[in-house]
Amino acid sequence: MQTTKEMNQEIADVDSQGRSQDGIKDSASYMFAFIMATGVRVGELCALETGDISWVKKYIDITKTAVRFKYNPTGKESIKVSPPKTECSNRRVPLSPAVEDILDKQALLVSEMQARAGDKWNDNTLVFPTAEGNIHDPFAARSMIERFLKREGKADTSIYAARHAYAAAAMNNGVSAQDVARALGVKDYAAQDTADIYRERGPRER
Repeated sequence: MQTTKEMNQEIADVDSQGRSQDGIKDSASYMFAFIMATGVRVGELCALETGDISWVKKYIDITKTAVRFKYNPTGKESIKVSPPKTECSNRRVPLSPAVEDILDKQALLVSEMQARAGDKWNDNTLVFPTAEGNIHDPFAARSMIERFLKREGKADTSIYAARHAYAAAAMNNGVSAQDVARALGVKDYAAQDTADIYRERGPRER
């Protein structure tokens, strides 16, 4: 049974790990910690911009996702930002102290990345850009996170499990199944399914 306090400690443990071979902090560790702390999907994380975050009102707007797009005449693939597939995926998630800490550290990392990239840097407002300031391919971002987990001896953990951890901790702390479903961006009618999935982990519904 995982409480919010326990999940925050797990997030902090992930956050403290993840340095690449050159000693630079690996953005994948912050990506995974952010997913664990907010329940967002990888595509939503890739498309997240600084303007989506309200530091004063303490929420994050999730209104778009990054998708791989193939231009038919040439067959060339590119990444574009589009609205989520379903209306319920447009949502606000809480800006908790744990999330604020992740975002602060990620912002510092982005500054380091920009300095290293120099003239190659593409100015952007992305929260989790690539090493040259571009939007991540969501498939590449997923692979990057999975490599980080494997490297840190967490191969049995997954991005899906991170979303589960977020939901389980929320329900264990009294958040209703419906509110958890909304926070995850799934339809309200799936709330009972959400409860069934996490009930084994000991949530207390209000």
